[in-house]
Amino acid sequence: MPFVILAIVVIAGIVLLAGRGRLSNRKCKWRKEGLRHGTSSTRWLCMTCRAEAFTWDALPPKECKRDVRPTQL
Repeated sequence: MPFVILAIVVIAGIVLLAGRGRLSNRKCKWRKEGLRHGTSSTRWLCMTCRAEAFTWDALPPKECKRDVRPTQL
């Protein structure tokens, strides 16, 4: 009986810890990296998902950019 209780506690702990690490559940924390070379846009890096973004108004992005992929012009 103690083995069953211990197993349930361990499984519950693993499930809870696995859910904490998901990037999709965490909000972005933007860090200002300065002006983009040759323009007046500001470069931002997300410390949560490592996304890179640029803004013209020197304010951090409002949306997460982790799913945005580079495209060809």
